[in-house]
Amino acid sequence: MPMQPDVLQPPFAGLRLLHRLPERWRTPLAQLGAAWAALILLFLGDWRDMAAQWWDSSTYNHVLLIPLILAWLVAQRLDVAARIGRAAGGRVW
Repeated sequence: MPMQPDVLQPPFAGLRLLHRLPERWRTPLAQLGAAWAALILLFLGDWRDMAAQWWDSSTYNHVLLIPLILAWLVAQRLDVAARIGRAAGGRVW
């Protein structure tokens, strides 16, 4: 029996939650993103060497799928994380 159309959602429907983030979360998340970007840029040569090894070695090829799988898993749980954050008054910890 096929699912009803109103039940179906696009795979990244949870990304709409980014626009509904509390104002007090936006600055820390932007700072965290900037820190990650700085670390990636600082170690760009190492990242490039690792990516070359992952791409060329059949032993490590599966590592290239991990970011995609991680993004899919996070997108699946964004609704739950938003409800937890609201129930905790915006505090996750």
